[in-house]
Amino acid sequence: MEERLGRVVPNSLILPLLVSAFWVSGCKAQQVPATWQNECVGRLSISMPGPIDVGAMRWDQFRDRSDASRYQFADGEPASYTNFQYGGYLAISHPLTRSQVEEVTKESQASKVRVKSKIASGLIESADGSKLIFQNLDLPKAAVAWKTVSTSDISLVAYHYVGDVAVKWTVSAGIDRRDAFTKDLNAFLLGVRPRSLLSVPAEKGICFPHLFVPDSGQNMIKRVVAATYRLKDHPDITIMLQDASASVVPEGKDPKKYTALYQSNYFWTQNYRPAVKTLNSLLNGSHNKIKLAGQDAVETMFRLVRENDIEDFGYLVVSRGDPEATIDTPDLRVYVIRNADNAKKKGITPIPKNDFFAMAKSIAASVKHREIN
Repeated sequence: MEERLGRVVPNSLILPLLVSAFWVSGCKAQQVPATWQNECVGRLSISMPGPIDVGAMRWDQFRDRSDASRYQFADGEPASYTNFQYGGYLAISHPLTRSQVEEVTKESQASKVRVKSKIASGLIESADGSKLIFQNLDLPKAAVAWKTVSTSDISLVAYHYVGDVAVKWTVSAGIDRRDAFTKDLNAFLLGVRPRSLLSVPAEKGICFPHLFVPDSGQNMIKRVVAATYRLKDHPDITIMLQDASASVVPEGKDPKKYTALYQSNYFWTQNYRPAVKTLNSLLNGSHNKIKLAGQDAVETMFRLVRENDIEDFGYLVVSRGDPEATIDTPDLRVYVIRNADNAKKKGITPIPKNDFFAMAKSIAASVKHREIN
């Protein structure tokens, strides 16, 4: 065990893996065993069939380049499609040791000094050619924060620690959004607190990996919580759940491209297609119509053949939200994907096809809006 900022963290979660018994029990796939534990994602909960790892940034990646496209599991395997926003973009680290906190703090302070120096020397200019102004920010709970302002644009940057997790909040947009973005940043810094994995707060707010941000429950601050998990005892299984503020169709854009069916097809044919050699639907039609957290959704099931000729499987459910709804109706997405090679490399037998889809459907069926006291 390792001491992390004054608390002791066990090497692994103590949670019995009872999914195998469930898969051969003859239960319907949509039944969720009572032995599964709930995890919190955004305003939702999802049941997990065993101990989990979650995608976040390794401390050295966070220190050197806080880029959300670099999310990984702790062992370095990519946690693809992970994405976090709360007003601004969030970069979230894995839990840090004291020495790692010192390194990250040193680099965040140095980053502020570099930005200030480059602006003063003219190496960084505004997009519209107007004078760019650097301003230090003294915000509540912010470890290091600053903003840059021109006549047309504003950028805010804040580094912060929540328990033993490092967070970076960034946003850049038109100057007319200055007050709104400052308000969003303050709301995040004042409210954010630590949250253990497999814990589900019974209060209004947004869950991120390791973090919880309480709020009024209203869909005021734009959020994207796309959290990616991997089963510890079955590393061939990756699970992603996205809870995002319903997107507004920009003026002049085709509304059809924002539908659940289009987004589902786009994921398989554009986002995931480069990772495999062949991709074949296992449904008679292209999709099924089901419910996801009570919303209309599109379900797809695929057989994947990877470049090394190993057969795998993928399951995806997508639901289109409603940005005009008076009750929060988000854009939702959940996928479960098998990568057999990840299990074989650790001497573990990959989950068979039928068991995989039974598990995947049960995971999707478990997704629901959190119960609030």
